[in-house]
Amino acid sequence: MTQRLEETLTLKGITANWVKISYTKNAVQREGYIWSGLLAFNPIRRGDTKFFYGANRIVTKDTILNKEKVTVQVMQMEIKVYQQGKKFTSLVYPLIYNGESFSFTESKLYDGKGLKDVERVLSIMFSGEACGVPTDTYYFGIRRNEIVPVISTTDIGDADVYYHTEELIFPSDKGGKPDIIAWNMEEGESTEKADKKGNTIYKVKKDKKRYAWDGIKVKEMK
Repeated sequence: MTQRLEETLTLKGITANWVKISYTKNAVQREGYIWSGLLAFNPIRRGDTKFFYGANRIVTKDTILNKEKVTVQVMQMEIKVYQQGKKFTSLVYPLIYNGESFSFTESKLYDGKGLKDVERVLSIMFSGEACGVPTDTYYFGIRRNEIVPVISTTDIGDADVYYHTEELIFPSDKGGKPDIIAWNMEEGESTEKADKKGNTIYKVKKDKKRYAWDGIKVKEMK
């Protein structure tokens, strides 16, 4: 049983609540407190293997966005894989941090999706609760004794005004091709008109890209 407290602690750039917990150890009921910044977001277990991810720290850095120099916050997300209780491999992956886009998260574990030399594919999604807040999904391959970034997608919608969706087709998906990840995008902007059923009419734009997977990384195909 857990109970989130109002008290917070800021550590490594992360502000998080304290949580009161109760647990049983050696048949004895115990209580204690843990800083929620130390907790994994959404762990997954497959047999004797566990997959964890969470915020390692948040740092401020200068970068270039849209050809302009800006200062942003970067969350260093850490992924860890344990087998039989021992750490098997880990990866620290930087994400541009925006509090609204990190209101909730979800992870999924797949087979290798047909990718060469990949045993598992782990997807990690971050999103927000308001319109116009993007949903970002990151895909990682578990291969041999390492975790490698594969590809990411962004979806966003703003109630009958605008939408942007991205779809991936992996080699083992319907219509997939060996060693290729297909990326399909559709974007719609409201024309401020409606059809006979009252549905918004959008001006739609589509795009597609193809990425070759060489067993280690992806590269956009020309």
